[in-house]
Amino acid sequence: KVKTQDTLRQWDVGPSIDLNLLRCPLCDFIPNSYDHLFFECAFSSLVWSKVRVLCGMDSILSRLIDVSMFIIPISTGKTSVSILCRLVLPATSYHIWLERNGRLFKKKTSSPNQIVDVIISMVRLNLVTLKFKKCQPGLI
Repeated sequence: KVKTQDTLRQWDVGPSIDLNLLRCPLCDFIPNSYDHLFFECAFSSLVWSKVRVLCGMDSILSRLIDVSMFIIPISTGKTSVSILCRLVLPATSYHIWLERNGRLFKKKTSSPNQIVDVIISMVRLNLVTLKFKKCQPGLI
């Protein structure tokens, strides 16, 4: 399970600790949680929106439940769409998590466009290593 700041609320941190200081490192509005980080946060939502449009998945909304509802039924398929989904979602989640950690622990920030570029490059590199069966032109 991803360790986000909302898990601190379960601990007895004492009355002297101001939990309002634990804000999302990406948008700095509310305490981050799993749902907020993927993809309710304005920053991660922008990243996901750009990635999904570039990958032809514009019909998928930005909420994690919507992403899951789209991907789960096709996740075991061998179509180019299902393969692309299996590559794009983990790559996006991974790089959002890296950005979060970079901001929290290294005070290093990237723009949404920089993260999108890295995600697209990573997905492209994964795609070139795959072998696809011959199909009709224009399907992939």
